[in-house]
Amino acid sequence: MKKNKQIKHKINVDYQKLFNTISIGFICACILFYGARFTSLYIKNKKVEVENVNTLYKVIFNTNFGKENFVDIGGNHYFKNEVDNNYVTYSNILWRIIRINADNSVTLISENPLVSLAYKEEVNFKESYLNKWLNITEEEENTGILEYNLNNPDKYLLKNETCLDVVDKLSNQLCKTTYTDKYLGLMSTSDYVNTGAETSFINNNTKFYLSNTTDTNKIWYITDTNKVSYSDGTDLIGLRPVITVKGNINIVSGNGTLNSPYTFESEKGMFGAYVKLGEDTWRIYQVNEDTINLVSNNLLELNNEAIERIYTNKGYSYNSSKWNTLAYYLNNNYLNSLSYKDKIESNNWANGYYGADNNYNYKEALTDTKEAYVGLLNITNIRLNNELKNYFLMTGSTKNGSLIYLASNNGTIYPTSSDEKNYVLPAITIKKELLTKGEGTIDSPLEME
Repeated sequence: MKKNKQIKHKINVDYQKLFNTISIGFICACILFYGARFTSLYIKNKKVEVENVNTLYKVIFNTNFGKENFVDIGGNHYFKNEVDNNYVTYSNILWRIIRINADNSVTLISENPLVSLAYKEEVNFKESYLNKWLNITEEEENTGILEYNLNNPDKYLLKNETCLDVVDKLSNQLCKTTYTDKYLGLMSTSDYVNTGAETSFINNNTKFYLSNTTDTNKIWYITDTNKVSYSDGTDLIGLRPVITVKGNINIVSGNGTLNSPYTFESEKGMFGAYVKLGEDTWRIYQVNEDTINLVSNNLLELNNEAIERIYTNKGYSYNSSKWNTLAYYLNNNYLNSLSYKDKIESNNWANGYYGADNNYNYKEALTDTKEAYVGLLNITNIRLNNELKNYFLMTGSTKNGSLIYLASNNGTIYPTSSDEKNYVLPAITIKKELLTKGEGTIDSPLEME
């Protein structure tokens, strides 16, 4: 009997030990599971907190809140008057921050005009050729010349709100009619006023169109003397595109100054990149499927000095087989001087006309082409180097005339006689695959092996 009690006692003790062991194991497992989960959530929350602090809108807002040149107007925070820390680079284009919007998105305007065009006689941004040059229209060819070259707009941009109000005098009244179908637009008169108007950082002695019309069917623009004026829509004036960036994108680098602009692109695109070929520096102004178009970063030089040449004795046809023309010189003397001439691809360069004869339809300027190894920019190409001026474009101003356009550095282009001497900015085409090293910056250009 006593032995049975001992056995039962031993069994109870063993069960107790087993129960205790299981309980301790269960408790440890709970501690490990929930502890790991807590740690994971803590790390995740801290990461989100850090990311939120480093997002574009948060950095800009925290850096500028309370400053006199960062003002709340209707729930949007505008940079106003003189500003030196609102620079951004995107797609190798320099931009200025106009405002942080109420939804934390950030609206930017390009620092310089990227092209110079006319609205055409019908002055309505939505229906204008300016809108078609800026934004891709699926059913039309040769549209979205800028959008096509931007780096991953679906990832970084929101559809922009372009104001279409009729404005009889400048004010900062809230916009009533907006166009929100596209990524790219133009600056409104109210935004111009809200950034300081004549004292605004926007002004840089360049002519550029605004998005609003007057009650007399004219289009507002800013002059190269930083004044407000209006046009009938046939003036060839600069476009400074406006975009809206997603505010929750993380800043990769920069502090917003001219020497260190904010950057948010996780991967750089090729458009706008610097390229080193031999001893020459070029910029990519158009990205094609297998090739890229490059424009020289400097005017044509001889003995380190920019030289002037005539385009041709008559007309604007770009004929590389006609002796004593600019086309012949570039495709013979100049081409043969390049150590990398065997890497240059033959291209069909647009050589049409643009003006009242075709109702300022820039697409018609692209229909006539000339084959050559070395060409020039045409009226529709994005111009990246705004310091250069008075160089030939490859577009005539009338159908049968001898006037050809010159690019200026104030946001305009203007016609000149093709037999007058002016500066030259060569353009070439190479295969993408040749560029295998470099980052595309001025200090680390893309290069061939």
